[in-house]
Amino acid sequence: MLANRKYYFIEKLSCLLFYAFIISNFLPSNLRNIIAILLLILSIYYVYKEKIWLTIDTDALKLLRSYIYFFLIILFFGIYHNSSLQELDTYSRFILVLPLFYLFSHVKINQSYFVITIIITSLVVGITSLYLYIDRDAGINRISGFTNVAITFGNLSMTIFLLGLISLMQENTNRMKILLIISMILSLLAWSFSLSKGSLIGLTIALVYLIFTRELTLSKRKLIAVLILLISFIYLSPAKQSLDRFFYDMTNSTNYLSEIYKDEDISFSTKERVFLLLNAKEIINNNFLTGIGFGKFKEHIIEETQSVNRKYGMGHHDHVHNDFLDVWVKAGVLSTLALIYFFFIHLKVLIKHRREKGDFFSLVAIVLLLSQIGFMMTQSQFAHHQPTLFFLILLIVSVSQVFLKSRN
Repeated sequence: MLANRKYYFIEKLSCLLFYAFIISNFLPSNLRNIIAILLLILSIYYVYKEKIWLTIDTDALKLLRSYIYFFLIILFFGIYHNSSLQELDTYSRFILVLPLFYLFSHVKINQSYFVITIIITSLVVGITSLYLYIDRDAGINRISGFTNVAITFGNLSMTIFLLGLISLMQENTNRMKILLIISMILSLLAWSFSLSKGSLIGLTIALVYLIFTRELTLSKRKLIAVLILLISFIYLSPAKQSLDRFFYDMTNSTNYLSEIYKDEDISFSTKERVFLLLNAKEIINNNFLTGIGFGKFKEHIIEETQSVNRKYGMGHHDHVHNDFLDVWVKAGVLSTLALIYFFFIHLKVLIKHRREKGDFFSLVAIVLLLSQIGFMMTQSQFAHHQPTLFFLILLIVSVSQVFLKSRN
């Protein structure tokens, strides 16, 4: 808590802004960016007034250093490749969110208000996505909500679903349990309208952790029933058509991967990802240590597309659709190792704190990290501002709450 309640207004305002930031990511406005800027200003003001230095918990310092390590390696290779500042913009969020740790390590987020925020967000995303799906133009199959691409909308919706799930796992009144179940159904429905298959990877990784660590305390019978209901929902949802197409592609391709573009029966989405991954592999083999730079991947894709006359619109891509490979392609193997370390050290520290303290927000952070790893397998999150900022702000605030409680 803020010392002597001296900054009571800052405490209340920062909490309100944090809740509003989560909801605003599903609203048709630029409000989320304004809120993020206000949070940054508040945190810098607080750090300056309180004269806070890096005299904090050793584990917390390890986590904060991982943000800096990753950004510095990206920056080094950005300078090495003479990349523009615009190309490094989303990576700068790793540094910009750091002051929020110092603010929220002194400001307690109310768990009940956080859960209510997740419920409100689910209502917003569920209702708006349903409206957009019904009102969509002919020929539009995927709903992207108020994000740039449908994959981002699907991943954000799945994140809200998972946060609703772990909120349901806590002690709640019957009314709150009903509201959480409804909110989970709505957020899962919103995901299904995006037709984003990759979100299921993040969901699976998070569920495996929750089940095998016994965080999800259900009997075998109830667990099987829940999994059957979840699979049935997915099977009956609009997402089924996307999954059917993917399974068809996997079982009916008769060409080698390098020639899969010739197969007219294979979906564009599958051709696209195979093409990008094969080019990424080639670039990594030739530029293992340094990558080719942040602006040159798109140039490479355009050249490759034209050289083999692959007329299926690949030239617009500037990322690999896999974050771990994407940073490797652009900034070399050290950048990927730094990103892996970022996730590893967070999970190591947070799982330890979860076992020792049983803190709710440590579980929030763990689920955010595990699901994000899954999302990054099929989408370059760092190529898009919104999902990068959403993930980092939720993560840094959740982590700060872990060390707030441990200090208290």
